[in-house]
Amino acid sequence: MKKKLVYALSGSQMKWMRKLLLTGFMIMMSALTVVSAATSTSLNVQQKRVTGKVTDATTGEALPGVTVVIKGTTTGVASDLDGSFTLDVPSGSAVLQFTSVGYASQEVIVGQREIINVAMQSDVTLIEELVVIGYGFKKKRDLTGSISSISASNIEDTPVKDVLSALQGRAPGVVVTANSGAPGAGITVRVRGYSSLNSGNDPLYVIDGVPVESNAMTSLNGYDMHGLNPLADINPGDIESIEVLKDAASTAIYGSRAANGVVLITTKRGKEGKAKVTLNYFSGISEITRHLGVLNAQQWREIIIDSYANLDRYNNATTPTEPHWTAIDSLNPMNNGDVDWQSVMYRKAWQHQVDLGVQGGSDAAKYAFSTSYLDQDGIFLASNYKRITSRLNTDFKVSDKVTIGQNVSFTNGKNNRINAGGTGNLSLVQSILVRPPVYSLTYPDGSPINYFNGKRNPVGMAEECTHLNVTNRIIGNQYLEYNILENLMFRTSVSIDFISMKEDEFYPTTVDYRAGYNWGAVRARTNMTWANENYLTYNTTIGEGHDLSAMAGFSMQDWKMETTGLDGLY
Repeated sequence: MKKKLVYALSGSQMKWMRKLLLTGFMIMMSALTVVSAATSTSLNVQQKRVTGKVTDATTGEALPGVTVVIKGTTTGVASDLDGSFTLDVPSGSAVLQFTSVGYASQEVIVGQREIINVAMQSDVTLIEELVVIGYGFKKKRDLTGSISSISASNIEDTPVKDVLSALQGRAPGVVVTANSGAPGAGITVRVRGYSSLNSGNDPLYVIDGVPVESNAMTSLNGYDMHGLNPLADINPGDIESIEVLKDAASTAIYGSRAANGVVLITTKRGKEGKAKVTLNYFSGISEITRHLGVLNAQQWREIIIDSYANLDRYNNATTPTEPHWTAIDSLNPMNNGDVDWQSVMYRKAWQHQVDLGVQGGSDAAKYAFSTSYLDQDGIFLASNYKRITSRLNTDFKVSDKVTIGQNVSFTNGKNNRINAGGTGNLSLVQSILVRPPVYSLTYPDGSPINYFNGKRNPVGMAEECTHLNVTNRIIGNQYLEYNILENLMFRTSVSIDFISMKEDEFYPTTVDYRAGYNWGAVRARTNMTWANENYLTYNTTIGEGHDLSAMAGFSMQDWKMETTGLDGLY
């Protein structure tokens, strides 16, 4: 009985609670519906859509990427490619802020307007040319040292394939000389001439604060007597500016490393606004403009026969000397050619390059990504250089006082070289000039004649020999900037430059006079450079137009190179 009573009471309680919960839920839903409707009505009343266009006040051209923000909020948009924008703003006293790099910011009260067009004025103080120096930036007009500056626009006007070629003819006091015309070949740079007879005369190269290896690391260079250009790993399309520091005051921060000058290379970084995508394609042809005048087969035979006759006259010979059989036997298939070896070995060399870049970001984070592919043939038969590069630069504003960022790039280069230079029997330039035109290029069946009468066939030397260089390179840098006070800033950075290179060289018996004689070599080399830089900078303005700057810092650098190799004959 007791159990049943308890059960009955529990059942009635459950029914009562169920009704209460149901009633409460309905009341709550009704209240939410009323509030939602009121809010919706309120928002519909308070919000309105504003459209417009942003242009340059001087030229009238549309300005893309202009930041349009409701003052006092984080709500905003960026103008499109045609300068137009659309933004929902509160009615009443809302104020729109228009900002863009190189232009004076503007504030516009919305009021009752729904269309707002803004013409922005250039701000000369913002776009005044800045120059990169060893420890930061300075206005060009404030410089007292000897510095030459080259901007990205100067580089883009000329289709150069490497950084050093971009310097040629653009920096006073800087002499740039190509060691050869081969793709990726070494280049000599001298800042204000030679400073040493025994030590090196190359300047120090710094890319985004990273001191990089600039000496040729190749060792299997044949008769060329020069290596490849290590700075060919850098895509010129990534460069924002190049500064050449020449005098002692400008290079002091780098110490004895900068005894021959400093070349500062700054790559492109992200900018505020929508992502900006650029795609460039370049194609061109290189060729020899003039060949040296040489004899054809008939002229060569005639002059050889005449030389024998002249020699007999000089020696008063009673019996004529029989000329060498190569001059009179035109029926021998190895000796019945009429070959212009310059036309055979020199060619129209095509080159193709594709660059893709993306830049963008906000006030808190900026990014710049690029990738590039280069395929460049040399004017000599069978020579070619291929390069793939990728780069990512990022900057993050952690707080009002702290900014961090990084730069990282990767390059893969593949260079099919030929032994063009020198004066030895393996030099292709010498071969095409001294090899008689009567020497046939191939047998009647089409197979090559690689060695004949003490001379190697330059075509066989180019096509059958191996002279390959493969390089992988990583350059990275991480930095931190801390604004201790309004005018006092501390910066620290850690950087690496890692190079892995493999060289293969092989000469088969087909290009040698000794049957079964093959010889070759292989080299594997790695180079690791790391650096750490730390410095404090203080900048302030005293009175009107008097700038005071001070800097204190220190840097550390270490590098290690390892080489393994093997030479073989069989």
